[in-house]
Amino acid sequence: MNDFTALFFVTSIGMNLMCAIVLSFSRTKEHARLFELIIGCCLIIIAFQYAIWQYHLSSDVTRALFWVKIQTTLLLIAIPPVMAVYGTWCHTKHLKRYIISFAAISAVLIVLNLSLDNSLRFATDVKPTLVAFSMFKGETLHRLAGPSNHFSFLLFVYFALALISGFTWLFTQRKNIESVVFYTLFLALFLQVVVSILSAFSDKGMLNLVYLGALPFTLLNILCCLTLSQFLLKTANDFEQLIYQNEALEKILVTLNGENNQDNFADFMKHVCKTLQKESAATTCLILVHDQSKKETHVKSNILVHKQNIIENFSIEIDAIPKDFQDPTKFHLITENLRQDYPENEFYQNIKAQAMISVPMFNQAKEAIGVLSLYFDKPSIPEQSFINVVNVCASRLASEYSQELLLNELKETAYIDIRTKLPNLISTYTVLKQCADDLTRHSLSCIVLKFDIDNFSDVNRVYGFENAERVLKEMAQRLISYASENVYIARTAGDEFTLVLKKLDTDFSDILNRHWQDLSQLLQKPYVISNTEIFITVSGGSVIYPHQVPEGMDVMRCAEFALSQAKLSGKNKLMTFDADMAMRLNRQKMIERHLSELLAGNNKANEMYLAFQPKVSSNGDLVGVESLCRWQHPELGFIPPIEFIQVAEATGLIQKHGLWCFEQVCAHINEWTLNTTMPTGRVGINVSAKQFDNDSFVDSVLEVLARYCVSPRSIDIELTESDLMKNLQRSKLTMKRLRLLGFTISLDDFGTGYSSLSHLRELPIDELKIDRSFVNDCHTKDGLSILKSIISLAQNMQLSTIAEGVEEEAQVKALQKLGCDLFQGYYFCHPLKADDLLKYIAS
Repeated sequence: MNDFTALFFVTSIGMNLMCAIVLSFSRTKEHARLFELIIGCCLIIIAFQYAIWQYHLSSDVTRALFWVKIQTTLLLIAIPPVMAVYGTWCHTKHLKRYIISFAAISAVLIVLNLSLDNSLRFATDVKPTLVAFSMFKGETLHRLAGPSNHFSFLLFVYFALALISGFTWLFTQRKNIESVVFYTLFLALFLQVVVSILSAFSDKGMLNLVYLGALPFTLLNILCCLTLSQFLLKTANDFEQLIYQNEALEKILVTLNGENNQDNFADFMKHVCKTLQKESAATTCLILVHDQSKKETHVKSNILVHKQNIIENFSIEIDAIPKDFQDPTKFHLITENLRQDYPENEFYQNIKAQAMISVPMFNQAKEAIGVLSLYFDKPSIPEQSFINVVNVCASRLASEYSQELLLNELKETAYIDIRTKLPNLISTYTVLKQCADDLTRHSLSCIVLKFDIDNFSDVNRVYGFENAERVLKEMAQRLISYASENVYIARTAGDEFTLVLKKLDTDFSDILNRHWQDLSQLLQKPYVISNTEIFITVSGGSVIYPHQVPEGMDVMRCAEFALSQAKLSGKNKLMTFDADMAMRLNRQKMIERHLSELLAGNNKANEMYLAFQPKVSSNGDLVGVESLCRWQHPELGFIPPIEFIQVAEATGLIQKHGLWCFEQVCAHINEWTLNTTMPTGRVGINVSAKQFDNDSFVDSVLEVLARYCVSPRSIDIELTESDLMKNLQRSKLTMKRLRLLGFTISLDDFGTGYSSLSHLRELPIDELKIDRSFVNDCHTKDGLSILKSIISLAQNMQLSTIAEGVEEEAQVKALQKLGCDLFQGYYFCHPLKADDLLKYIAS
């Protein structure tokens, strides 16, 4: 009976079998190959152990040689997968190439081993002898002894190569291998070396010992089993921890995603911070952001939550924060002794902080805008996964906070005038809506006062644009200091401002006059700009809402109309909207409505038409005509051009009206061409300044002319002197382009503007039209002197002159004597309709 021998081998086989079973039931898809490889090694080692066992129990040489061959074959089969396991543990590069090489060598040696009579381990010419020896308390075992085969050297070299490779892989990757795994692998390799030497001595008959070749392999399999089991246990623990953290993360993310539709951003942030503080088991959650007003010295708390309580208005100087934590771009993790390490920090002491996680908050430009911090009253070592949760929260809260800042900036841009920092027109309409609500709920009224600078264009011209802007900004600063809770002031146009006196119930006139007097005194104080005192006056127009606002009429328009009347009546005064203004404003609205309909194509009755006034030479020859727009309304009667042109300019209809005039002129030119009764010379068309300043003016006119096949050489464009001076450089560029295209340009109402002679020389014009006011004074000495100067100036500039409003023969003679070229007025002909003009030409 060999009870102890059987116990030894059964134990070894059982251990490998147990490892195989454990790994079979524990394997995961993620590490399937490694598990299968180790299980294969276990099964090979089981067979290898059984072969050794049977080898030592053999009672004759033939049986012993049979098991030697099986044993050697299994050993050669085991080497490639065992080396694969070693390489995997050692993170060996190009492992696949090594294993293929080992497998190829094993295959060759297996063939040799099976083909030789006495296997690779013993000589073929002399049979080994069977030697009996005692082990395990006198139990008899057998082994073969004899000379080695010359192929045995190959087997020895192969074993040595495998062992050297194992040691090389192990020491090369020592830093990447856990200490326990490293020393266990080293021990297995060392034992394999010892066992190989002992086996060699046993084969030569120099030592009586059980073959122990499977012992290192068994040790390796146990290592693999224990390590992978530990890995699985850690994975399970991590999974449980992950479930817990995922639940916390889920609650936080639900808060982030489910509450961000709240109108109140601060409430949203508070709810998120309370959730984060609760789920993290922290005592305090703090969001510190830069104080935009004191960014270099202060940070302020956007949210501070301590044990589910919101702490309001918490702010701190940057110097009060420990220097270790002042950099807002750094992540900080303190696991214990926070308050002990920073005893001077009052905040840490008050909340009894022992541990801290502080995560930076970045905007989209990767700029630090603050930090999110969690404080714990006990030592705490958070898992990396939970730190990731905090990072997610910081990133999301930073995004929300940045968005809130952007929205505030957009609101400021939308409701605040950038240059003066006063509220703008959009903001004013919001305030007026609030006033309407006050009227409905509390029967409270308001006063709307519009005011602007008198002759502000003169300030621009005399002192320059930059200084005029500085005047506006200084004026805005004075108005900001004047504003209060119920005194709202906004900039609603270039130099136009609007004041709203809110929540009034009585004494409207007294309140209005008092504020106007205070404002006038405040604004008319000198403005010292570039060491120069600039004095201004202001005009205002007011309306009491709702008492003075007719039904269906816009309160701002009423105030604006009152302002325009103050301008017309001498400026530097306040005028209040009244019944007479309401009638005139109502007429303007009617004109606007009818004009809009007419320009939209509703002119079937030809209530708006063109009249043509001839231009003649001194001997009465026709040299051209000027087109004049006339409007005979069926309800309102004759509407003077100055009236409807002002409405068109104020309402933006001037563009359509101007193009309508060009279309009518082109249509008449085509009609005259067909009748072969074409007036001599060009047809003059008056162009408004607002139409002329439009970027698309020239292209729009060319499109109309092209549609009617009319040449620019048939058109003379008449522009007023004062309109051109408003934007001189732009006007010159447009005029040059028009002349290059073939248009001629006449300067209308010359002498009534304020252009200098130097500016006049720069204008690319063809003709000066002398205003009728100078023609009417031609019978006086001063009047003749002025006319003489104008005509002489035109002759020196090689410009033709035409006198407007000529009504008497004496005027014609006086102008002829001075050298005036052309004439236009009732003395020669009244403005005529198109048909009457043809009769005039024919006569």
